[in-house]
Amino acid sequence: MIEYHVEKGSILSPAAKDYLNQVKIRILFDLPGGEKRYYTDALTGEKYDEKPENMTHLTGNRLVQKDHPRIVLRGALDHLESQIVFAQVMLCYKYPGQLINDLEDVLAFVRNLLRAEVMDERPGDIRLLGMSSAELREQSHHPEKHFGVKAMTPPHYSMGVGLAHMNLLRSQARQVELAAVSAYRNGNKVSNQEMILALNRLSSGFHILCCRLLSGFYGDGGSVNE
Repeated sequence: MIEYHVEKGSILSPAAKDYLNQVKIRILFDLPGGEKRYYTDALTGEKYDEKPENMTHLTGNRLVQKDHPRIVLRGALDHLESQIVFAQVMLCYKYPGQLINDLEDVLAFVRNLLRAEVMDERPGDIRLLGMSSAELREQSHHPEKHFGVKAMTPPHYSMGVGLAHMNLLRSQARQVELAAVSAYRNGNKVSNQEMILALNRLSSGFHILCCRLLSGFYGDGGSVNE
């Protein structure tokens, strides 16, 4: 479990506490044994008595600049989470059943990826929308076979609000994947290929949700005329 030291007397909101518990981060309000608190620059090894405002935690008390590629990736994942929740709020009356549940599954998947990044762990086996990595790829690459939807069908406003939201999430997932490549790239080599694969399959998952909407899987097919 990662530990962060904060000023004694600092206050955390209930929402912050819940989130920190989810990603297994423990907050310590003072150091045991009267030790002096300090922070370390993860790149240079320089030590700080106080955390500079332009820096943030990479792991533990190791600091990096806030525009470090891995911090940018975490921000992109956080932003995607917020967009998924926003889509659920906007669509819960029109699609009160399976689509909202499927988005909840996707949300849990993204939160696990963010947790893995913060904990400096690999994300583990892919399981999304009840499918494995291979199954996600198969359905995403052959939508006509699985949904009766022509491959590479461009989105259009007439396809409805559900499709518009899913396509927005799909494109955002692609941006997160690019942020991950930047975060893990060293020259021509990219580490943490498990995260890259998981993000690729995440965008496949959103594409599948688009195809399900167009096929009428969730009820009305998403048309603005229905």
